[in-house]
Amino acid sequence: MRREYPWEGRVDLSMSNPIDVQIWSDVQCPWCYIGKRKFEAAVEQFQGAVTVTYRSFELAPDTPVDFEGTPIDYLSQRKGVSPEQAQIMVDRVSGIGESVGLEYHYDRINQTNTVLAHELLHFAKAHGKQVELKERLLRAYFTEGGHIGRADDLADLAAEVGLDKTAVAIAL
Repeated sequence: MRREYPWEGRVDLSMSNPIDVQIWSDVQCPWCYIGKRKFEAAVEQFQGAVTVTYRSFELAPDTPVDFEGTPIDYLSQRKGVSPEQAQIMVDRVSGIGESVGLEYHYDRINQTNTVLAHELLHFAKAHGKQVELKERLLRAYFTEGGHIGRADDLADLAAEVGLDKTAVAIAL
């Protein structure tokens, strides 16, 4: 049975005002990166204008900036699962990431606290670079093994998307 929706057939895709989408996520969340890719694919199919604002959601605010151990160690400790179960989790999310064009390299990941990365994303929003920076931080973390918890590393990544490195360093 087909469900009827009251708005069906009445959506004006030629709106003059863009739809503002607020996304709450963390830059060390593999599912958030997958969701970002799926959202972007949906936006490409949409005929109207969309603006995106990234909001901060720190998954693990108690994580140290320099976690001693691997992502498998972290997941095992954090989720209370065996290292083997943590590896299965990593393999599963990596496979799903691959299905949307993402390359996760958990052997390179530097598990860290993301509070400074979130502060930087808000700084980038004020300078019109939040969307670009969000992508850069995710790629650095999941694919390249970049450290996204230290101010100096974050300033380097911010400069790559066109933000002033000195201003970023001062802000952080």
